[in-house]
Amino acid sequence: MLLLTLLTLPLLGVFIISADLENFPFQYKSLESKKKVALFISILNFLLCLFIFILFDFSYNQFQFVLEPHNVSEYPFYLGLDGISIYFVLLTTFIMPITILSNWTSISHDVKWYLIIMLLLETLLLAVFMVLDIFLFYIFFESILPPLFILIGLFGSSNKVRASFYLFLYTFYPKCKRAKHRGSPKALVTKAAKETLQLAWLMTQGMVKSLVFFSEKLLKVVDMWVIAVLSHSKFKVYKALNIESVKEQRVDGSSSSRNLGFVRCTLVAGKPVLGRKFHTTSSIFIAQSNMYKKSIHTITSSLNPWFITGFVDAEGCFTLGFMQNDKYKTGYQIQAIFKINLHKKDYNLLSQIQNYFGVGKISKHGDTTIQYTVRSLKGLDTIISHFDNYPLLTQKYGDFMLFKQGISLLKTKEHLNNEGFMKVLSIKASINSGLSDELKLSYPEVKPIKRSLSNNKSIADPNWIAGLASGDGCFYVSIRHSITTTTKKAVVLKFHIVQHSRDTEIMKMLISTLGCGSIQLLLKQSAVYFVVVKFKDIFEKIIPLFDNYPILGIRALNYLDFKKVAILMHNKEHLTEQGLSEIQSIKSNMNLSRIL
Repeated sequence: MLLLTLLTLPLLGVFIISADLENFPFQYKSLESKKKVALFISILNFLLCLFIFILFDFSYNQFQFVLEPHNVSEYPFYLGLDGISIYFVLLTTFIMPITILSNWTSISHDVKWYLIIMLLLETLLLAVFMVLDIFLFYIFFESILPPLFILIGLFGSSNKVRASFYLFLYTFYPKCKRAKHRGSPKALVTKAAKETLQLAWLMTQGMVKSLVFFSEKLLKVVDMWVIAVLSHSKFKVYKALNIESVKEQRVDGSSSSRNLGFVRCTLVAGKPVLGRKFHTTSSIFIAQSNMYKKSIHTITSSLNPWFITGFVDAEGCFTLGFMQNDKYKTGYQIQAIFKINLHKKDYNLLSQIQNYFGVGKISKHGDTTIQYTVRSLKGLDTIISHFDNYPLLTQKYGDFMLFKQGISLLKTKEHLNNEGFMKVLSIKASINSGLSDELKLSYPEVKPIKRSLSNNKSIADPNWIAGLASGDGCFYVSIRHSITTTTKKAVVLKFHIVQHSRDTEIMKMLISTLGCGSIQLLLKQSAVYFVVVKFKDIFEKIIPLFDNYPILGIRALNYLDFKKVAILMHNKEHLTEQGLSEIQSIKSNMNLSRIL
């Protein structure tokens, strides 16, 4: 409710200033009184924001003060703050009373409308920084333009009307201009430019009416602009191949799902750089390889098959790539690809996976990421054989089954004729994030085929849990303020595994298998978390599990540090200044802060 109050207080001021109510307890008909109301509301909002800032926990890596969704015209409306937006919100509420005071005597005409516009701008600016939905962010961001247009047009200096129009039109026009010069189809650019300029013109003629029209047209225009940008030759290869991973790589060992928005998003850390291999003769490569051997868990003679399956459930991707090629009758070359993307710190683990399968190659995929890929049909037979014997447990099982169907069509050459090509398109439409925008535009009639759902009712082997945690697990140490301890600090351990919300059943299976933990479902992020925070469960169940079935890769180092802290807590050393200092030192070199 704090964020909702912060958002609605300026609107209350707008109501009081604009409504000269006869039966209202206090009359604010004089301009001086209206100024005082606006100043009081803005200062009150700043004090409320200051209170929120004091309560904000900067050691917590998720959105805070999250408001339960309110449906606005059947659309969910979320509010929340993170470690960046809290400063912008505080800055906005701090500047607003200063702005009103600085123009206390300089603005002498239409004072009422000036105060209303300023309070309305405050509401819109706060909404921009607090909404957790990209569509609503865009709506509120663009909605700032009409009040600014009026503000400059009424209260600006010389040439104020021209300045207000320039501000408005030049804010909208660059979208069309960028699309025009990026090699997009002429008709598409013309349509996008026409609709965008129509929106700008309508909004300058009538604010309220045009906003309704704007909300109806916005998504269409934005979609066309994105397609136009991606049509540039620089992006064609990557987009046509649909070079995407099943979800963002949390490569440094800490959960960063809030940076993503949706766990099912298909972005890969680092820019795509294809075909650049590591060379074993490189001194840099050898130095990096030796560096990763420091961890006792990163070097093993062989990997357990169920560990491989669990790790692929976390980080693997099955995809069908479409690349434009005029040599083919259909206009596209189709390639089946199995891949795993990891941070370069995990090269040793990726090399072990490559050695396990005996096929594929490892190449540099970005400034900080590497990729293991299998593209040949013979090599993919090895991959398929493994997952037939050790099946995936998450809903990625559906992607695998569709992937197998696609490979069958490629082997029989059916994809070379139009009928088979459409079958492969239907399969791709159901894998991962579906068809690219380019393929949707070219083949709007394609319908996704039905996915196979994983029907596993139990976890067959604990090594699968170790593999899943090595990819999607996080070991976190938090130090918080406490009034119940002599050090005034409390240490909290937290272990969690994150998956897409469609895999809620897997999280329930983890609870029943391990006998501990709980489920946190974040619908806004399309994510589900298996979380263990109870110290007894961590010390007696989680740590023994990973001692017997070890975590591999860079997360093994985080686990070892996590275990050190747990032992210190078990011995009650965290209640002493010396023990707390040691824990702080361990924490400072975990997850994203780790330096190798």
